[in-house]
Amino acid sequence: LVLGATGVVGATTALSPQAEAYTPITKDVAFGTPDGPDPSVTTEITLDDADGVVDPGQSIKYQVATTATAPQPGYTSSDGKDYIRAVYVVVTPDKNAPVTSADLLSPSDFTWSDGRTHQFLVGADGNTVAPSIDPATGAVTYSFGEPDIQSSFTTTNPLTVTFAQPATVSSSAPAGSMLTAKAEAVADINPLGSWTHTDPTYSEFDTQT
Repeated sequence: LVLGATGVVGATTALSPQAEAYTPITKDVAFGTPDGPDPSVTTEITLDDADGVVDPGQSIKYQVATTATAPQPGYTSSDGKDYIRAVYVVVTPDKNAPVTSADLLSPSDFTWSDGRTHQFLVGADGNTVAPSIDPATGAVTYSFGEPDIQSSFTTTNPLTVTFAQPATVSSSAPAGSMLTAKAEAVADINPLGSWTHTDPTYSEFDTQT
């Protein structure tokens, strides 16, 4: 059984444009001097079958482990710190061993390295983002996020989550088929930076015509 694994990381920030009267200010964008280490996310997926052989109709579990690392961890108002705002994990099972709605997990099925039980992400509309299965690919997505997860990085870095995703091998799977699966993860890491610039030069303009 060959099982693939990929990791994806996202780190974004935004700087609001600023200007003073008459004279625009151009600000250099920087985060630390020099720039600090990059954030990272790693993901591994295996199958809980020691001999590498499964049978049609057999129940299996995709074992997934994801680790997210903030480069300068600390959920504070101090410049130069960053924290995780959300974690998304996507498991794309083999078409011959799909995940069904009955296989979807609950928050208590996930084990976090900080010892807490994190709840699923609550969207801007106030509703929980429930686990979902993509009808085209069979991929299942789990989303965790604010306000619960942002405080977990205060003392835990890197942060790891592990879980076992149940599935069942199709009864029509051809003999000798190879099962392949993929796991991906995204961590939304929010950097806090200090944006400074020298005082602008003011110019007087004659507004008379």
